Amino acid sequence: MLRPKNECIASRAFASLILDYEWKAEGNLPALVSCRVLVEDLYQDTIRAGSRDEAIEIFNNWHK
Repeated sequence: MLRPKNECIASRAFASLILDYEWKAEGNLPALVSCRVLVEDLYQDTIRAGSRDEAIEIFNNWHK
């Protein structure tokens, strides 16, 4: 069974980007990461991207 990593990979002010799942490219499937955005520890959004760096870039431009 796949378990979430629950790893903070970026933060700014009161927001944190938490890496939940990370899959490497395999066969015809591209690499993928799935992250949660938390503000003051409350869920705000999900970010899905091709890599950690791409997810951090999206997070740095994220507004809610």
